[in-house]
Amino acid sequence: SQSPDRVLLVDDVPETLHALADLIGGEFEVVCAGGGAEALETLRDQGPFAVILTDQEMPGMSGIELLARAAAEAPACVPVLISGNSDVDFALEAMQRGQVHRVL
Repeated sequence: SQSPDRVLLVDDVPETLHALADLIGGEFEVVCAGGGAEALETLRDQGPFAVILTDQEMPGMSGIELLARAAAEAPACVPVLISGNSDVDFALEAMQRGQVHRVL
């Protein structure tokens, strides 16, 4: 049972997290997490979410790893990965391992 108006936003840089939350917060209920472990805990404790939007480069757990683990817990949740990496192999790994359909 997915909630169409809730987004889990994940980034380890507070300024980026708040800027993205401000950007999409008018349209959706946004819940923020500062990293992968916190995001998984939030997913379990405060879910469901329609979308998980995460940065790739984070300490401890990458965005790809987070989305792969989140897919097991919330398979109906749409995964979105944000990255400045334009490498094709990276995009393929994101799609295969993280169940990501689009890399921004």
